[in-house]
Amino acid sequence: MSPDKLTKIKAFQSQVKAMTDEQREAMVTKYCAIITVDAHALSLKNTCLVLFQNPKATVVGGFKQWLKAGRCVNKGEHALNICFPCATKKENEEGEEEEGMYFRFGNVFDISQTSEITKED
Repeated sequence: MSPDKLTKIKAFQSQVKAMTDEQREAMVTKYCAIITVDAHALSLKNTCLVLFQNPKATVVGGFKQWLKAGRCVNKGEHALNICFPCATKKENEEGEEEEGMYFRFGNVFDISQTSEITKED
């Protein structure tokens, strides 16, 4: 990830963190909830992150999710960044397995950035 993009993402995150729960809920209510291709609602924070990057976003999904749904991402489109949890497993000093969690950035695209895949005869 480029340093410029990382700086923008951190700025978006700072803006979302600075918002109160009421402000976040008002933003989501104003712009509607954002759902994923497979009909799951994004978390409140991820919804805010997406709306900061694209206020007109409605349905988002990853590149492979859109292909599976019969749509492809248009050439030259820029991804929207969201956070997602990742689980880790490591052994402690007693040899027992411990679980942990951290967050990574993922890329999604709005439906407006995709087009339907048509089969040519």
